[in-house]
Amino acid sequence: MPVIDDSVDSKTITVLVPTFNRLALLKKAVESVLQETRVPIRLKIFDNASTDETEAYATLLASNDKRVSYFRNAANIGSIPNYTQALSTVETEFFVPLADDDWLLPDFLFDAYEILMREQAACAAIFVTEGRDDLGNLVCTYPAAPERIALGLVQPDQHLRDFMTHGHYGWSSILWRRSMLDVVGAPYFHVGLPSDVDMQLQVFSKLPVFIVNRPGAVYLMHGGQTSQDYGVRHAKSWARLFARLDRLVIDSGVLPLDEYLHLRNLMAVRYRNLWTTPSREPLSRADLQSAAWAAGLRLGDWRLAFDLVDQWPKNGLAEQGGSDIIALPTDLRDDGMATFEREARGLRGVGEALLRWMRKNAHERAELIANEKRQGESLAQTRLALAETSARNSDLAARLHKVSTRCDSIEQQLTIEREMNAQLKHSLGEAQLAGSLRYVPHRLLAKLSGRPFVPPQRQ
Repeated sequence: MPVIDDSVDSKTITVLVPTFNRLALLKKAVESVLQETRVPIRLKIFDNASTDETEAYATLLASNDKRVSYFRNAANIGSIPNYTQALSTVETEFFVPLADDDWLLPDFLFDAYEILMREQAACAAIFVTEGRDDLGNLVCTYPAAPERIALGLVQPDQHLRDFMTHGHYGWSSILWRRSMLDVVGAPYFHVGLPSDVDMQLQVFSKLPVFIVNRPGAVYLMHGGQTSQDYGVRHAKSWARLFARLDRLVIDSGVLPLDEYLHLRNLMAVRYRNLWTTPSREPLSRADLQSAAWAAGLRLGDWRLAFDLVDQWPKNGLAEQGGSDIIALPTDLRDDGMATFEREARGLRGVGEALLRWMRKNAHERAELIANEKRQGESLAQTRLALAETSARNSDLAARLHKVSTRCDSIEQQLTIEREMNAQLKHSLGEAQLAGSLRYVPHRLLAKLSGRPFVPPQRQ
């Protein structure tokens, strides 16, 4: 089938591929795009000053295929600015941001194009992204549970519920209408590294989409991907993301506030590992402070916030100029807590002092709770021991009662036997006495006569 000339067709798909020193992966990504000849396509490669053979490959490709355009930065401007630059060049009605280490599945562009041509209300056609490792094994999907979300044409309220519950989509499996860029507003990447999640939240909470539970692209999971850079340093980026989402929900009323707060917590729990991963490089005191402030006040992650406070230099407050005395309001103190006053240096010192006080207060509360728990456990053990002793005493009392009853019975038997023995002894004495008297005359006669005594024979 001949290649379609899209030079004058506004209903064209622009595929944006920012890249840097990934020639082998870039070739696979590019080939997955150019194999589609059934719909009008424009492929734009944005080279962030690669030092490998990317320039030669892309230049030759652009000269051989008029669907391809190649742009090269004079110096590496960073991945986020390079993506922003790419998005700013979109002129066609549809576009796909494709990472240079991902690739599209054969029918994605064609099927997604057909959907958006048919479903004019949808701002995007969303397919599933498969997360695979270097060996091709399926590791995960984006979203995490595609079988649980609403499919077809989905309105913002339902979609936002599903999105916050089950997670974001991979960049490469979404065909967007260019009009969504107006919703986000330049420079598009407002919160840094997690801007793909931010952009999806901003758009999906306002415009309907069409969702298909079928793979559209593959997300290659490897050690060199940009997402490996997530860590504590980006806690403030996630804080800005949630702050933007808070304002959006409150202003639009797309979700009831109590339901939104529950979903917000679910979402924070799911993404927490991305801002708690230790930074690969040492953080400055300013980075530690901003990360702690963002983690605690915006993300509700006070455990991380206090861990970061513990990493601040002990003399950190003395590094700023100026001098103020901070006295926390009474309603921030526990009953009986002494007045909190600390010398601070400027606004940053105020923030540091407040976080330190909050950490100290939280630790004291945790210790108090732990002591109460230990005391409660000790009391429970004592009560258990008393209950066991009481049970043993009750058992012993029951046994003693049985022994006492048995002794009483034996005593009664002995009394009866004593009485019977006494009667028997009395009868035997009487019998002996009677026998003796009966033999007296014979004895006397024998004695008187001088003859031996012969007992008389019994009759």
